[in-house]
Amino acid sequence: MCSRRRSKMEKKMKTESPVLRHVGLDLDLFERAEQIAVRLSKSTLLPSALRGKPADLAVIMITGHELGLSPMQALRGLHVVEGRPVLSADLIVGLVKKHPACKYFRLVESTDERATYETLREGEPEPTRITWTIQQAVKAGLTGRSNWKAHPAAMLRARASAALARAVYPDVAMGIYDPDEALDFIDVSRGVSTPRVEAQAKAPPPPAPKAEEEIEDAEIIEPASDPIEAEDETKEEYDLRDTEDYWRSLIDAAETREQLVAVGKAMADRFPETDHPIRVALRDEYARRQKELRGGA
Repeated sequence: MCSRRRSKMEKKMKTESPVLRHVGLDLDLFERAEQIAVRLSKSTLLPSALRGKPADLAVIMITGHELGLSPMQALRGLHVVEGRPVLSADLIVGLVKKHPACKYFRLVESTDERATYETLREGEPEPTRITWTIQQAVKAGLTGRSNWKAHPAAMLRARASAALARAVYPDVAMGIYDPDEALDFIDVSRGVSTPRVEAQAKAPPPPAPKAEEEIEDAEIIEPASDPIEAEDETKEEYDLRDTEDYWRSLIDAAETREQLVAVGKAMADRFPETDHPIRVALRDEYARRQKELRGGA
């Protein structure tokens, strides 16, 4: 009996190191996440980028746990890009609004030129506002991206709301970014230093939109076909990303059919070959999101 008790105490001492407790590491959580990840990694229902990768699954689930998400919520809505959690701006705001210190978090103004959000945190003497303008986006070299061309008001709202969440609620949103913001730190991590604003100023104007029937072609769902159609015109080169996680997060974040088509066209511009690995890997997810948006239409 004493031997059994001593064995349990020794095991507890090994797993509850004072050093690990000091830095806040929960080894039980890591072990549980690892066990779940090993089982889930065998599922064919997972995104292709996560199949057979229990370590990546565990990172996503542990990150989601820290944000208050269940394992499946984390797998559905959370992506880890270059070591940082990426959520849609709406989900970031949702996490903040659930925080007991958030008295309110509201949109004050939204146009194609500017977006302003305001929030009041418990214990603060007055509310905090953050505004993002199209001039800031131009200066940062963002407006050349297809989603900024198609939906400037939505992109400004996303930037302003995510920035305000991180500024006022760092205990909730510190280090969390939305998919468009993820481009910025991917540039830095890859050493991209091209002055995109200047390059876009010299570039020719974008081609006129294609006919409506051609846009509809981009939405046809055929199991053996590629639903992501490229445009015929040669477009100016933008500094778009080459990571599967980035494009997956954009597909998941699309809230309308038009936004999804814009993502598809941007992906096709970046990867013109229909058999490109990223296009092949995301084809089913693109078609799935099409069906979801059509069902909600």
